[in-house]
Amino acid sequence: MTGIVTSLTGKATVLSKDGVARALREGDEVQQGDIVITASGSSVEIESVGDTSFSVPENNEFLINDELFGVGV
Repeated sequence: MTGIVTSLTGKATVLSKDGVARALREGDEVQQGDIVITASGSSVEIESVGDTSFSVPENNEFLINDELFGVGV
């Protein structure tokens, strides 16, 4: 696990690196290589296992990678 969704407002989707899309929900895990996609009026907050957090604002596609949380996460 790279991170966990701690807050979700509106609608968001996660696209896994193998191309499978699913609706994102609070408590879901995100992995390196996943793309978080937020809709209009939506936002997602993700926290790493090391307690680093970041937000994905509305109308964005955001690639989860090791640079977000530090190498080796």
